[in-house]
Amino acid sequence: MSISSQAESEGIDSLFDAGGESITFRGVTESAVINRPTDLAKARPGMADRNVRDTSEAEIRIADLSSAPKVGEHFTDGNALRHRIETVHRIGLVYRMTCKVEVVP
Repeated sequence: MSISSQAESEGIDSLFDAGGESITFRGVTESAVINRPTDLAKARPGMADRNVRDTSEAEIRIADLSSAPKVGEHFTDGNALRHRIETVHRIGLVYRMTCKVEVVP
């Protein structure tokens, strides 16, 4: 493993250790970093044509999953919110997803 790959891996691990939370995805508990709707609204104050209250962004380590997340799948966070996946991008060592947030019935 190259020095840059090792540094990237250690950085991702540190991020997930410090800011990760448990989610349930495909019936399994995984670790994810979630940017919640209130975080997104603060980060993008004039965001046009997007209701950020119902949107989240999440990252899951590629190494933690057997296959890539698919559009339409969902995961549930510790606040009993369902995040339905709308887009998936592979970025470095993580899958970054934009999600529609729904209250679990």
